[in-house]
Order: sequence, then structure tokens, then C-alpha cells
Amino acid sequence: MKNENRLLLDFRSVIAVIVVFLSVVLMSSTTVQAKQAATIKRGLLDLRETAIEDAGPIPLNGEWKFYWKKFVNQDDKNVNESEIFVKVPDTWSNYALKGKTLPKQGYATYQLTILVNEQDIGKNVSLYVPSIATAYRLWVNDELILSIGKVAASREHMIPKNYAKIATFQIKQPSVNLFIQVSNYHQRKSGLWETIAFGTVDQIKNLREYNVIFQSFLIGSIFMVDIFQFMLFIHRPKERSLLYIAIVCICVSLRTALLNDTLLIFLFPKLNWQWAVTFEYLSALIALLFFISIRSLVYKYLIVSTDFL
Repeated sequence: MKNENRLLLDFRSVIAVIVVFLSVVLMSSTTVQAKQAATIKRGLLDLRETAIEDAGPIPLNGEWKFYWKKFVNQDDKNVNESEIFVKVPDTWSNYALKGKTLPKQGYATYQLTILVNEQDIGKNVSLYVPSIATAYRLWVNDELILSIGKVAASREHMIPKNYAKIATFQIKQPSVNLFIQVSNYHQRKSGLWETIAFGTVDQIKNLREYNVIFQSFLIGSIFMVDIFQFMLFIHRPKERSLLYIAIVCICVSLRTALLNDTLLIFLFPKLNWQWAVTFEYLSALIALLFFISIRSLVYKYLIVSTDFL
């Protein structure tokens, strides 16, 4: 009977590990849930044949204009000679300029022109802007509508910051020119490496709420597993693997809260960005170490299960 109870306990712990693993996979694969209504080619998205309300929310994935080591805006008239077309979303260290791969650190401007339907002129629309590494300014035509961190051409002068944000503006003319000036000297990923969505105010608001609810659900599920494992450990203090699983769950919850919509920063906006990044990577490392330490639990369960067959 004692062996059977121990086997049941091990089985529950294995299930807990599987739940946490699946939650991490789901979190890592979660992207902006938007529909692709049109294709962006050579820095142009043509929406003249459809209303944004019918087409959105639209993921702005495709070929953007890209200016390396230039902060380009609406007033620059002679920059076409230095433009290249790049795939978005992607980190700019995957781009090549004159046959050479770009470094992770540097600064650049992304540019996209959106041609809109006549009936959309005068309406308010929104952009869902996820993480951009690691500071940026977002211009719509000649208007600065969003700034996260401090953009600069050097590490000494820039201030890193990185979290999801909604930018709302009014369409005033048939073409909308987006300029996103980005600088990165602090992170391994750089530039527009996540999907930006475009749509009506309500569409983007609902999209943001969906992402927040989904992320909160994952965090809550992992936290429930953590509580369950910790309570088991209190009743069986000799079973250290239960404590290890609880620690893994805590670390995974913390890391999940710092990914995608960065709920932790949303709840604590004064949290220092560098501390947040430190927590993100440190929690992943600690979770990995403790996950490795409990691998014998899975092997043991499989061996015992085979003996019972």
C-alpha cells in the first residue's frame, strides 16, 4: 500500500510537470490573434478596396522599408537610396546589408505606408504594438504618437524599455505613413521581432484583452499547480522533488508574466526595465536547473509503471 501511494504521488507530480511544460509551450507560441486581409509588399499595404472595420485586426507582417543607422521621418526626402526591404516580424540581426549580417546592437528606422479606403478617413484607429527591442519612437506621418524608452544612436544616451502598448490616432489623409525609429544596445533580440496589429479602436482593444486574459489564465493555471505541489511537500517534507516542482512553477509563472503582454510591468509600471529582464532570464535559469534535478522523478515513474505491467 505504501508503494502504491508513493506511485500515485509520483504520478501526480509527473502530471504537474507536464502541465507546466505545456503551459510554457502555449505561452511561447502565443502571437497576436489577427487575420491577414492583405499582403505587405515593398513597404506598402493597400486597403483601398476594403474598410478597416471589415478587414481588421490586420497583422502588419510582410516587407517593410528599413533604414540602417538612420532615424528617418516624414520630412526626409532623399533617403530612398539607403532603403532595403526586410521581413517583419524578425530581429534585424537576421538581415543582411551589402552581403554582411547586421549586428544586434545599433539603431534603425522601419517604414510602412498604408493606403486606406475613403470611408475610413477621419476615423480613429489603433495599433497594437508588442515588445520592440529595446526603445522606439512611433510616428504617424509627421506626428509622434508613441515613445517607449529613449531612442539614441549610442548605448550611453539611450534608455531601454520594452512592453506592449496600444497607440490610437486619427486617419487624416488617404495614406498613413508609419515610421518606427528603434535603437538597441541592451538585448539579444532587436527591432520589430513581434507582430504589430492594425485595426479599429474596438478591434485592438478586444485583441489586447484577449491576450491579457489568455496570459492570465496560463499564469493562474501554473500557480495552482505550484500551490498543489507545495501543499504535498508540507505533508511529505522528505519528498524534495515536490518542492523542486513548486519552485519550477513559481519561476515559470514569473517568466510568463514578463513575456508577451508583460503583465508584471503592466501591474507595476515603475518596475525598472533592467530588473525585469534580469528576473526573466534568472527565472528561466532557475527553472531549468530544478527541472533537471527532478528528471529522475519521471524516469522513476516510468520504471515503476513498467514493473506493474
